Amino acid sequence: MTISVVVPSYNHAAFIEQRLSSILTQRRAPCEIIVIDDASQDDSATLARAFAASAAVPIRVIARAQNSGSPFAAWAEGARLAKGDLLWIAESDDVADPRLLERLAPFLENDERIVMAYCQSAAIGKQGEWLADDHLFYTDDIAPHRWERPYIVSGEAEIASALAIKNTIPNVSAVLFRRHQVAEIAPALSSDRYCGDWRAYAMLAERGWIGYSPEALNHTRRHADNLTLVGERNALALREAQNIRLWLCRRPGTPEGTIRASFKQHQRETRLQRERHGWPVSDSATASVSVDYESWLSLQTAGETAGPC
Repeated sequence: MTISVVVPSYNHAAFIEQRLSSILTQRRAPCEIIVIDDASQDDSATLARAFAASAAVPIRVIARAQNSGSPFAAWAEGARLAKGDLLWIAESDDVADPRLLERLAPFLENDERIVMAYCQSAAIGKQGEWLADDHLFYTDDIAPHRWERPYIVSGEAEIASALAIKNTIPNVSAVLFRRHQVAEIAPALSSDRYCGDWRAYAMLAERGWIGYSPEALNHTRRHADNLTLVGERNALALREAQNIRLWLCRRPGTPEGTIRASFKQHQRETRLQRERHGWPVSDSATASVSVDYESWLSLQTAGETAGPC
């Protein structure tokens, strides 16, 4: 199977060359790289074009004249333009171990049920300093030790045990997808600013199985301009997260224990952000933390579109 790489980029001139280098040094070489620059105000696109001139793998740089308003617009465009069987969405500020594609591709090549495979992620800082060996600190409250070993599981089981509670795949750069599956679901992500990745994983999980490697082959960068960190300070991220939780919890057959765990997780996250940023209890984005379990489940979501419809 061939692998296409899509690199969504925005104001990452400081990181784009290292990112492209870590793609080109993969032991399992991709067939193409597509850089989609979302109207950066720095030299990201220029640097990417200069890098492409001497690259061993074809690199296409698409520079938008106007910002799309959603980082997930590049997912849809990239999946539509790419030619490979498999798709790696490699965010422009992250770095990959040379073995990432070599380890993940066999999951999808050897089992046609699998729609996506992902690995563990280490964390690095703005200057590349090592921050954490993995993200087990983030997932262990759901199931201690589960993410310490490889697994293959049905998507429905993954939703029921993990994804309905929180986004247990911390970074898309750690994921390898079947390209046509992403192309089919990506248009539904266009209204998401922060949580479209979580929605995408759940939508894909409904379509098949998931493979996981515990090796930390993705190194996700944590810095002040990182959208994940910005999202942690934004009430819109909480609203998007709540909509996804409610969609997944309202699906037929979702275990009662999962629904209650999802509600508690939403309470924890909202309370933490309210305390951290001084949001008032009356704030519309965070008021739901005060409701009880039954009332939370009956909440209307924005536009009544909690799910992928």
